[in-house]
Amino acid sequence: QLSELKANAKKLSFTEQRYRLAMDAAVDAIWEVDYATDDLTFSTHWMDRFGLPHDTPFQRKMWLKLVHPQDLELITNAFTTYVNNTAPHYDVEYRVRDLSGMYVWVHARGKALRDENGQVLRVAGSLTDITDRKQQDEQIYHLAYFDALTGLPNRRWLALMLTEKSILDQAS
Repeated sequence: QLSELKANAKKLSFTEQRYRLAMDAAVDAIWEVDYATDDLTFSTHWMDRFGLPHDTPFQRKMWLKLVHPQDLELITNAFTTYVNNTAPHYDVEYRVRDLSGMYVWVHARGKALRDENGQVLRVAGSLTDITDRKQQDEQIYHLAYFDALTGLPNRRWLALMLTEKSILDQAS
């Protein structure tokens, strides 16, 4: 029985090493929240990028302090809605401040592990840096709706605003 315990410990150690290697190698962040303690862990690369501690667990509120103030309610509501079983999945885009002080856009996805009563034990997922995509979207929008020479709104922007106003007028 001792040899079986040693074999199981070796398997567990190997699994933990493999998991840690995968987390450290991932371009996306792998994250996990222990729901009972509210401890949050990230893959090492992302902890370095955002100045988060490596050696000790940290509370989720530490991460929330890095979230752009305009996005805080959005992600809090998305997380709460998912955890309370009123949303099918956790999937949200928001901005977070990195060590350089700049805000980067991230796309967060997550899934909960629940006990037999449906209570959340932990939530784990991934974060993808989508800053480049958001910047390209903004550039496309600007090219479509603003004059390249003057920077003023163009006819297409005016038509869009008139259409939106018409829709709002009809709704009221």
